[in-house]
Amino acid sequence: MANPVPADGKILITLPDDFTISSGSTTAIGAAGTSFDGSESVGISGQTVTLTRSGGSILTASTAVTVELTNIKNPTVTGSTGTYTLKTATAADAVIDQDTSVTADTITPGSISSTDVEPESLVAGVVGDVDVSFTLVNPLPADGKILITLPSGFTISSGGTTAIGGDGTSFDGSESVGIASQVITLTRSGGSELTASTAVTIELTNIKNSTTAGSTGTYSIQTTTGADVAIDQDTAVNADTITFAAANKMEVTTQPSSSTVAGVAFTQQPVVTIQDEFGNTVTDSTLTVTASLQTGDGTLSGTAAVAASSGVVTYSGLSINLTGTDKVLRFTQSSLSNTTVDTSPAFTITFAAANKLGVTTQPSSSTVAGVAFSQQPVVAIQDEFGNTVTNSSLSVTASLQTGDGSLSGTVSVAASSGVATYSGLSINLVGTDKVLRFTQSSLTNTTTDTTPAFTITFAAANKLGVTTQPSSSNISGEAFSTQPVVAIQGEFGNTVTNSSLSVTASLQTGTGTLSGTLTVAASSGVVTYSGLSIDSAGTNKMIRFTQSSLTNQTTDTSPAFTIVAVGDLTSTNVEPESLVAGVTGDVNVSFTLENALAADGKVLVIFGSGFALDSGGSTAVGAAGTSFDGSESVAVSGQTVTITRSGGNSVSGSSSVTLELTNVKNPTAAGSTGTYSIRTTLSNDVTVD
Repeated sequence: MANPVPADGKILITLPDDFTISSGSTTAIGAAGTSFDGSESVGISGQTVTLTRSGGSILTASTAVTVELTNIKNPTVTGSTGTYTLKTATAADAVIDQDTSVTADTITPGSISSTDVEPESLVAGVVGDVDVSFTLVNPLPADGKILITLPSGFTISSGGTTAIGGDGTSFDGSESVGIASQVITLTRSGGSELTASTAVTIELTNIKNSTTAGSTGTYSIQTTTGADVAIDQDTAVNADTITFAAANKMEVTTQPSSSTVAGVAFTQQPVVTIQDEFGNTVTDSTLTVTASLQTGDGTLSGTAAVAASSGVVTYSGLSINLTGTDKVLRFTQSSLSNTTVDTSPAFTITFAAANKLGVTTQPSSSTVAGVAFSQQPVVAIQDEFGNTVTNSSLSVTASLQTGDGSLSGTVSVAASSGVATYSGLSINLVGTDKVLRFTQSSLTNTTTDTTPAFTITFAAANKLGVTTQPSSSNISGEAFSTQPVVAIQGEFGNTVTNSSLSVTASLQTGTGTLSGTLTVAASSGVVTYSGLSIDSAGTNKMIRFTQSSLTNQTTDTSPAFTIVAVGDLTSTNVEPESLVAGVTGDVNVSFTLENALAADGKVLVIFGSGFALDSGGSTAVGAAGTSFDGSESVAVSGQTVTITRSGGNSVSGSSSVTLELTNVKNPTAAGSTGTYSIRTTLSNDVTVD
């Protein structure tokens, strides 16, 4: 307040015209927390409520005053209330302060209750009555309107739609019906106002249901004044569910592929729906529909008679075995009341694009080495379903995928009418695991195909082949550590496994005598020698192997190899640094070579049985001043320590060598250790000294 209000002053509140003020029940209550003490009386005159104070104190300037008026009825129409007026006055009605344009409020529509819109039939496409019911919250004037909005699927006939008031309502007078799109407007006349809480029922006639099964969408009901000012409304009256009508016809809703490969299931299988007259799927139908080939040559394969599931017949696996451009499928269900058949458009059966290779003729399962296969392979350029692409001239290349040998002949062949036919292919080496691979890199899917494994057998015995050479270094007078092995072979080097020819070995170059069993018969085409030796040392020994009956090569020879005479180590000594029983320590080994010690040679030191050798910790160290360079590894087996050289140079004959072995435990019993043994060998364990 700008100015004080006397203890007997007045507060005047003027409400806009559409508010209803009850003089019998309106009271004013001072808000808690104000200085509005004392009491007040309430007086009503027209739209003005006057609160007259008594028994209190002056309300000073700037006092915040709140007042609550009870039992005030809002306007019954929506929109702005208009502005309010507030005044303070003396007891003699002299105005103290005032605001004659207090901000207006906006009245919103009331909510109609118990709303329902219900077609008497919920079957798709049916024309019939629609029952509408609701309860007013605010009165409906005698010239008021009721607007009913139906969802877009309904068809409203302006020529035939009428509205009939329901029994037992006070819907007196008459009404006219207006239609604008989906809105039906009933305008009252000649009756009386319908009071609040009146239950209204209306029956709309000649309304056609949606022809599409499913939810109708929500309805809307609104009441207005004659001037179209909203009073009450419900804009989301519960939707109904339209159901399909009786099964009447069928329709192919998914057509088979327009072009499909012969003998292969259509990539797009047909789908047929059981429908009512409006095209809604009759979802409770389980009728069986039968497919057949109506036009075009060939046989329709697959499950032709299929029962509907939820009104839908879904085919799978249908195919036609012959090509052509005039294929038409026919679908039949004899019990339908309208359309008992439907057909697909004409479609084509043909091969697809080149996609992969297929070996249609396999090579002979067994063929002689070096001889053209008696049955040559044939490879087709195929589509993804295995049909020959007869317009393809792609080249296909053959190669040997598994098994040893070389594939000979014309390995790259261009297809003729989609078929690559080979001639003259052969393989030179025997085996049971030969597999040919065929390749065409430009194909979109499988660029290769292979044959099953097949066998190449040996040709006639033709020559000798030394398959295992004698040891490259051997001891004079001792059997070679590796004895030679000679094979009886066909012209391509394959062992002739049924040969038992005898082969004779002789010394072709180098001095000395070759001893042992020199003539040996082949077993399964293989001559295995044993006990061969040469008694004279030298570096150019070669053995010649002979079999005079062979048609091509009657001899073969070994590479040159060496015969070494075993030398004697001199100045040998093995000496533990401690000779106390059970002590673990180092052992010094020294000796002088007679023959050279190879860069990859070995030194073997053999201890008596009382010593304990630690294979995890023993090492060998070359003594200073020797030429024992490179590195060495140590292995322990039983009582033998083997030192294997690597990465160094050969130690020449007459050189002195010293080694130190670590972590060797003396015998625990006092007395003689027993003798030691020292030996040098080649890498193949042939003794040198």
